Amino acid sequence: MKHRVPLLCLAILALAVLSACGGSYDSPPGTTTGTLTVQMVQAPPTSLLAGGSTAIVANVLYDKKNGGVTWSCAPAGDCGSFSPATTAYNVGTQYTAPTLSIVSKPIQITATSVTDSSQSASASVLIYGGVTLLNGQYAFVLGAGNGSFGMVGSVAFD
Repeated sequence: MKHRVPLLCLAILALAVLSACGGSYDSPPGTTTGTLTVQMVQAPPTSLLAGGSTAIVANVLYDKKNGGVTWSCAPAGDCGSFSPATTAYNVGTQYTAPTLSIVSKPIQITATSVTDSSQSASASVLIYGGVTLLNGQYAFVLGAGNGSFGMVGSVAFD
């Protein structure tokens, strides 16, 4: 009789572990079914310097084929690049912003499901760059209105 209690505890523990393995790893915790949905897990920053890069991640929830996402951006042509261009669940891509000859440019980054291309998630990024607004040596003067405080200085921008 002594051996039945530990054996019964071991059997219950094994059953609990095996029952936790039933769901798909790409579904939200506690759910097993739902509509295939793309979710931006680590979105790009709202602004980025021209030529700069950032890591971004998107997941496809409820994707039985685990196809991952394909990355794209708009406006097409010179909106940047992705490395790699297709990523699996919870795997990020490196987005590199374009170099610009203008002050700023809005970019739309999109992650589209490989399994169902009608499902996607997007984020907007404003790319700054190109033209240097301040370049050279500048002088400044600060002072209080009543003349009790004053300061002068110089700064160089490149």
